[in-house]
Amino acid sequence: MNKINLIFIAIVCLTALTFFQSHIKTNDFEEKSDTYLNSQNIVGKVTYKSHKKMKTLLDSTKYDKETIENVQGYFTKQFQKEYVLEFNKTKSLFFEKEKLDLNGSTNNYNDKLFKNFTTRRYVHKKELQGKVFSIQDTIQAKEWQIHQETKNIGVYSCSKATLQYKKNDSLILVTAWFTTQIPIANGPYLYDGLPGLILQADDGNFSYLCTNVELQNERKEFKTPKGGKVVSQNEFDVILSEKSKKGKARAVEYLKAIESSRN
Repeated sequence: MNKINLIFIAIVCLTALTFFQSHIKTNDFEEKSDTYLNSQNIVGKVTYKSHKKMKTLLDSTKYDKETIENVQGYFTKQFQKEYVLEFNKTKSLFFEKEKLDLNGSTNNYNDKLFKNFTTRRYVHKKELQGKVFSIQDTIQAKEWQIHQETKNIGVYSCSKATLQYKKNDSLILVTAWFTTQIPIANGPYLYDGLPGLILQADDGNFSYLCTNVELQNERKEFKTPKGGKVVSQNEFDVILSEKSKKGKARAVEYLKAIESSRN
């Protein structure tokens, strides 16, 4: 066999070996995860279902169990919402998903949260009882405690993390489940700072659960929500607390009026 043939055979073997190695897949899901781990242009869109825990003010000694459950179910359903988190490596936009009303038109909600992790700032445009606020503040570093407990949410393996913080003199305990398969330190609402995307979070009042994930390698830009009265997060929390107290007081008076009419 002459020298030219040996060189030709060597080239063919080397090409075949390179092709074979480049197409070996130990696991399709792992290969996809590695692609996103090494990507600097990771872009995603996550849908969450949110629930607000409601406590009925109906007196169990005056109302039957069925009535209380019906009222509880009605208000629980009213506060069930869908949110979308769109993100890249440095910015994100979290907003309530549009819904079709009975007339077939979409509702444009004033509830949009923009985060910029480069400047460590966020802008949350939120409507409260007909008034629009622009909550502007710093993205705080959070002291998460990561636990050994794990579970799957969809196809993603998630780890448990907890966080405690004070809000209006109340101690809030947050339980979150995050996945390092999507290496974005972000999540629903103001929950972020973990070594992976948060797919589930519960603070005892509101809960968020991921129902869909879409990942892409493409460029995406986000715009800061405009409009509304500018306040800090602490200022808005005080306003919200006062309005909640007034709302509860009105609800109690309303129930008293119903009870008086029944007697």
